[in-house]
Parts: sequence; structure tokens; C-alpha cells
Amino acid sequence: MAHGAPQPALFILSRAGVVQASLAEAGYRTRPPTSVVLETVSRLP
Repeated sequence: MAHGAPQPALFILSRAGVVQASLAEAGYRTRPPTSVVLETVSRLP
């Protein structure tokens, strides 16, 4: 049984299924901004 509030996260995977990046916010009501997601993806090899 889990305790506390859920914390949404976004995982960016390679085609092989390997986690390349993860993004999360402290609060359960907020998500990573689109600009941060796009910047993160653009920096991946």
C-alpha cells in the first residue's frame, strides 16, 4: 500500500526501451512544462 500523494513523472525512452531522461515536479497538480520537455528531448543523443 502506497502512502502520500502521487507524483506524476515523465520518462523519455530510447527505441530500445532504455530511460534517457526523467522529468518530475514536486507537486501532484503540476506537470513539467512543454518547453522543458522539448528542450530535454532536443539535448538527447
